[in-house]
Amino acid sequence: MANGFNTVVLKPQGVTFDDVINVARFNAKVEISDEAKSAIDKSRKYIDEYTQVAKLSTGYQQGLEHSLINLLIQRIELSYKNL
Repeated sequence: MANGFNTVVLKPQGVTFDDVINVARFNAKVEISDEAKSAIDKSRKYIDEYTQVAKLSTGYQQGLEHSLINLLIQRIELSYKNL
């Protein structure tokens, strides 16, 4: 049950319904745990490596998939920097 905690800590395991309520209704602050930051960094490195392999194998970047990956990376970076 949501109880107005002052801070919700984001973890790799995800968030609960109560976490969302505490942020939405009670203006709880949001922090990213060190474990979650590490997972974000690992994901970014994987995406960077994947796109490098794709560039080498195709010789050029193309298609909707590449655009969506870049958009996702940009949103993650903005969210990560703003917290």
